[in-house]
Amino acid sequence: MLLLDGTPVSGMFPESELHSSSTFRELKAILYTIKSYARKLANQRVKVFVDNLGASRILMIGSPKPHLQQVAVEIFNLCLRFGISIQSQWLPREENFRADLLSRFVDKDDWSLNASIFSLLDNKWGPHSIDRFSSHHNNQVLRFNSRFYTPGCAGVDALAQNWNSENNWLCPPVHLIPATLRHLAKHKGIGTLIVPEWPSALFWPIIHDSPSSFASFVQEVIVLPRAADLLIEGPGQKTYYRSKPSVFKGCPPFNMLALRLDFR
Repeated sequence: MLLLDGTPVSGMFPESELHSSSTFRELKAILYTIKSYARKLANQRVKVFVDNLGASRILMIGSPKPHLQQVAVEIFNLCLRFGISIQSQWLPREENFRADLLSRFVDKDDWSLNASIFSLLDNKWGPHSIDRFSSHHNNQVLRFNSRFYTPGCAGVDALAQNWNSENNWLCPPVHLIPATLRHLAKHKGIGTLIVPEWPSALFWPIIHDSPSSFASFVQEVIVLPRAADLLIEGPGQKTYYRSKPSVFKGCPPFNMLALRLDFR
């Protein structure tokens, strides 16, 4: 989905909605977008352009199908709460190119740590005040940052936020671990970072002073249990790895580490 000002809005449907009809998913996408931008859209007239004719009609007049009507009512009640006057207009798919491209986006880094393991780490090093790399379906902490606007997020793009004065929960995609370390150091912050034990990875020398000792900013290290459900795949992972081998099927073939970091 794309806002009129060009802001991209994208996300993955939870598994329970992933295989629903295109009309249901279109209505849900509208609901999630309004939830994400409700305060910004408050007391305004909003026109939604959709390339699904059924969704466009249901948004205005409802549906005899209970599951579609339920989403339409949720949208209506949300708009009523924030004083939003909503209209819809059908748009041919060929005129909806950019938004259609976003709808095909698959987040292959959509995973999280088992909630019970997070709870143990939160009891030891917490409470963590914000989850920096998350979304509305897998956030471990009430306040979270996400890649795109999503319902409830406290800010888009974790690396554009100020991490000072927070106890940061950091479970980033592996390719963002070096940037995560630099950003935490820049803001003289503290946090808990989840990383795979990969000595050949680019981030490994950053967290070590020598091959056998961690850097001074690494206060404590915990090797996480090799449990089959240690890493929980989200909808994006399930879509991306549907026909591919995945480390999320069973126990990962490597250790995962929890690092307590302090750059103060």
